[in-house]
Order: sequence, then structure tokens, then C-alpha cells
Amino acid sequence: MSIQVLLKDRLSKISKNNPDFKKSGKNPFEITVVSILNLRYLAGLDFDDLLDGVVGQGGDEGIDACYLFVNEELVKEDKQPNLNKSSSVRLEIIQAKESDGFSTNGFGLLCDGIEEIFTLDTKKFKYIGANRDLLKKASLIRAIFRKAQQEGASFKLRIHFATCGNKNKISSKIKYKQTSLIRALSWVKDISFEFWGAQELFDLSTKTEERLTLEFMDQPLDLSEKESQLRGYAGFMRGKMLVESLLDENRRFKDELTEGNVRFFLGEDSNINSAIIETAGSGKADNFWAMNNGITIIGDEIRPGGKYEIIIDNPQVVNGCQTLHCLYDVYRRDVRNFSDRNFFAKLTSSGLHNYF
Repeated sequence: MSIQVLLKDRLSKISKNNPDFKKSGKNPFEITVVSILNLRYLAGLDFDDLLDGVVGQGGDEGIDACYLFVNEELVKEDKQPNLNKSSSVRLEIIQAKESDGFSTNGFGLLCDGIEEIFTLDTKKFKYIGANRDLLKKASLIRAIFRKAQQEGASFKLRIHFATCGNKNKISSKIKYKQTSLIRALSWVKDISFEFWGAQELFDLSTKTEERLTLEFMDQPLDLSEKESQLRGYAGFMRGKMLVESLLDENRRFKDELTEGNVRFFLGEDSNINSAIIETAGSGKADNFWAMNNGITIIGDEIRPGGKYEIIIDNPQVVNGCQTLHCLYDVYRRDVRNFSDRNFFAKLTSSGLHNYF
């Protein structure tokens, strides 16, 4: 039995488990793919925000979905954030085609559409046939990109190309198109590509069971709402407790739980990480929580455990990845003299437990 058959069975099940996919009126394959990529690359967006980013229809210029984040927060048309030189901007653009191969023409159209977003004004983009949803996204992207350039903020563009094909059979023409796009957008300094074939999508959609039991210092704030199935808790935690909860039986740090956060640990040479490490290991550690934004962990399900304990299934760190890696760095260097410190933590359910 081929991996393509297994993938299509898996996608069919995901779609069946989520009737809202069909009600949305969007392409089922596109919706399912962005749902699979959501937790790792899109910060666990809720369904409405996920749906809003899907622009694939007539006039999509090869772009099926796009999402713009500033400091890991989704940017929407009605609320543009302030930027400064420490801001981090990330643009995720996705093409998802239910085909058995990686089409050179399809990828070429995607690259052309991305180039047009950055090089054509709204009137010209509309003239060539871009649809209304894509026009709005393009205007927003251009505005935020210009602000990022003016303020010296970092800007990352990540391009996803997903099909039911074999990732090992990508043509040299596609690789040439990659190089051409990077050359054409020379002012965008950080461009990367992710290719998702049948095997990769199948693996990514396979549910991996992971469970954490995390303990707050005292009774956490309940963030639940009566009319929502989502749950959340917030409060202070001990850094040592959290670091040790992220170690496996071999004392290895489970950095895979931070893959949903693109602001990953870049090593001690990063100015930000060096500052966190210095603060965490210094006499300022007692006030660490006041100088740090804390962490946010989302999971499929979340529920109370023992006293002050919260159990979270299939967790992913979506904010605070750098903090955790830096705390672990200080911890591993000198476990015995690791001076514990408090920091603010928020745990929430992603609302995605029905997807798979």
C-alpha cells in the first residue's frame, strides 16, 4: 500500500472529524494542510483565524494561504502593531495541491505570486487578477514589511509547498526557481523553503502522545469562559520545576516541544540569549519574572491535576522558547547551584484535539 493512499485516508479522517472544514466553503485539502501545519508553524491559531488566512480560489496567484506574525502574534487587517528594532516579523505562505507530484508550473506560479506581493502596488496587483482576499493580505504584508525595514526589525519569509508527491523527486527547475526568487527579493534577507510530500504530511499528522504535569506556585488564574470549550490557566512557576519537567528519562532536554516557536534558541552568541542567560545566572535572578515576558504552552487538552497542578496533553511551547532554552543552559552548567527563580506562565488548550 502506498504512502499516498495512507495519507489520503488520514486526511479524509481529519476532514470527517471537523465538519466545519466543509462548511467553510474553502478547498478541503488546503484547509486540512494548514490545520496540520498549524501547531508547529502557525502558533496554534483558532479555526476562524486559520480560515481567514486561506485565500486559495480564483485569482490566488499560486498562494493558497498566508499568515503574518509580529512577535508571535497574528497580525490582522484591523489592528496593525507597533514595531521597533527588537521586533520579530514572520510571514508564512503556503501552497497546497492534492497532486501526486511537485509541479514545476505550480511552484513557479507560487514564486511569481510572492514576488508580486512585494513588487506590485495594489492597483497593478488587482489588474493582473488577484482576488479580494489576497489583495487585502498583500496590502497588509507590504505595510508591515516597510515598517520593519524602517525600524530595523527582523523579517522572515517561509514558503511551504505541500503535495501528495515524493519529496525526493523535486525537479532541478524548482530549485532554480528558489534561487531566482531569493535573487529577485534580495532585500528580504531571510527566506526559507519547506517541501511537504506525502510521507512528511503523514508523519506530521500522526499524533504523538506527550503529557506534562506542571505545577504553579499557588492557585493559578482560571482563564476559561462559559461559552467556550477552550481552557487556560496563568500564574507563577518555578524555573527549575519546568526545566526538569522538560527532561526525558535520559536527562535530554525535549527541544521538540519548542518546535512550534520559530524564535528558537540560536546559541549563546545571540545578544538576546546572552542577556537572558546572564540575568538568569546572576543576582538579578530573584526578579527574573519582572524582566521576562514568560512562556505560553498550548496543548490538545488541559485539566487540573493535584494541588496547583495542571496536566497538559501534547504540549507545544509557542512563546518563551528562548527563555526555556536559556534556563536549561544555566541549569545544565551547574545543576547543584542552580538558583531557582520565578516566572510567569500561561497554559491553554489549543482547541485542536478534534483534528486528528
